[in-house]
Amino acid sequence: IKITQIDINRNYTTMPEFTIDRVTWKKYAERLLNQARNGIVKRRNQKSKRAIGTSNFLENAPTLYIEEDISLYIEAAQAFQICGDWIDAAEAYSQAALMNGSELKQDEEAAILYTEAGLCAMKSDANEGVNYFKKAVSQYCDCNKYDQAGRICKWIAESYEERQQYKEAIEEYKMTMKYFQAKNITYQALNCERKVAYLQYLVGEYNEASLLYKAIGMKDLDYNLTKYNAHNSFFKSALLLLAL
Repeated sequence: IKITQIDINRNYTTMPEFTIDRVTWKKYAERLLNQARNGIVKRRNQKSKRAIGTSNFLENAPTLYIEEDISLYIEAAQAFQICGDWIDAAEAYSQAALMNGSELKQDEEAAILYTEAGLCAMKSDANEGVNYFKKAVSQYCDCNKYDQAGRICKWIAESYEERQQYKEAIEEYKMTMKYFQAKNITYQALNCERKVAYLQYLVGEYNEASLLYKAIGMKDLDYNLTKYNAHNSFFKSALLLLAL
């Protein structure tokens, strides 16, 4: 039976058909959010009862309920995405990430969900997207996934660069470089270093940019993939010295 209209007083285990209008999808998403929030409140009440010894619950039951609530948040986020409510979608993904990280101690899963939140938020508010990406970076670092942390950190740097916030972009590219170096991803780290030098030139830090281009040129000589770029790096370094 195809669902053509959503009864918001009913619990659904599957998403409605894609042909349903935007308003109905939004109601469906809000219903899922309410289910998840009610589950959280219920667990808190049960925890309080266990603390005073008035009730006895299976120890593994709370984990199962948490996973169910996380699934509800994710499904709500996907519904918000379908109807184009990007900030609501990001918030729902963020709640799922928070529960994965704090309740289940699953840092990598939390990082993935924060990344989804960031991608959604970027479609509406770049600053919000960056905030979620930073949370994803933190979670990836907690589980030693520095290559993934570097990938997300690079997105943050690129976002700042697109909005001409060059000083913030410089700091993020420097951090990205460190993450890639931690995983010996040398080529990507060098590319980030070139970005730092270029942005330093844009903000008028000619001496710093010149020294960095010289250092990049020396590193270029050490690798077959980049040794033919060395003369360009040295040339840029010399030009910047002339501009001082």
